[in-house]
Amino acid sequence: MTEETATDETATDTAGESTETTAPAETTPRSSDFNWRDDIEDADVMKQAERYDTAEKAVQATLDLRKKLSKAVVIPTRDSDDVEISTFRKNMGIPENADEYQFENLVIDENTPEAQKESLSKWQQLFHEENIPAKSAQRMEAMFRAEQMAQIDADKALDVEFAQQTEAKLREQWGAEYDKNKEYASRAATDLMGGDFDSAKQIELKDGRFMMDHPIMLKMLAQMGREMGEGRIGSVLTDSEASTLQEKANEYREKRMQALENKRPDEARKWDAKEREALARLEG
Repeated sequence: MTEETATDETATDTAGESTETTAPAETTPRSSDFNWRDDIEDADVMKQAERYDTAEKAVQATLDLRKKLSKAVVIPTRDSDDVEISTFRKNMGIPENADEYQFENLVIDENTPEAQKESLSKWQQLFHEENIPAKSAQRMEAMFRAEQMAQIDADKALDVEFAQQTEAKLREQWGAEYDKNKEYASRAATDLMGGDFDSAKQIELKDGRFMMDHPIMLKMLAQMGREMGEGRIGSVLTDSEASTLQEKANEYREKRMQALENKRPDEARKWDAKEREALARLEG
């Protein structure tokens, strides 16, 4: 073989080798090229995943949440069974039955009015239906009762103030005749209303004040009492005048007894007449 021929063969072999295709070697992606969120398709899940830098942190957050939930009190739903509801109530301090709610300074016994018992039962039932813990119910009831008492005290104070304003107004109008006119009004109310007088004194006007304390009512009763008195007793006695007459009657009685002891019948009859006169005025 000549040198030229050998050279051609070598060239041919080299050329043949250069036309062959070599497959790229498989490589493992570097961790910096891997995105653990790539396989997430749900938008809400992706939004949650973006809160964490790594998959490990996301899993750790899920684990922490499971630990918290294992200690949490789960609120029952409509689909909860009796066991779940009972467990929830026990964990929250909710009585098993409505009538087990107890309240401070509130004793229910045979002397308790039925209306109060019914009201308490309604509140107990409401607390139980709404799953209110016993301690919370106790605080709520105490606060409600305190507000009620405060309102009652405030109403009483307003009633007293209204009565005082009425008295001041009538004293200004009646002057020296105030005590007599008030007695006329009291006597007329007693005669006209009889046994209903105490109930009438509790009647309230639209503004919450007592009707019998209103100046118009007192002036009307005073006028009626005066007209009734003129035809019956001629005059009316105030408390002070009545007290004085009673003292006089007692004094006349003592003098009558002394006269009798001293055997002075004429003088005794005189004191007896005065005593009877004083008592007659007292009795009206």
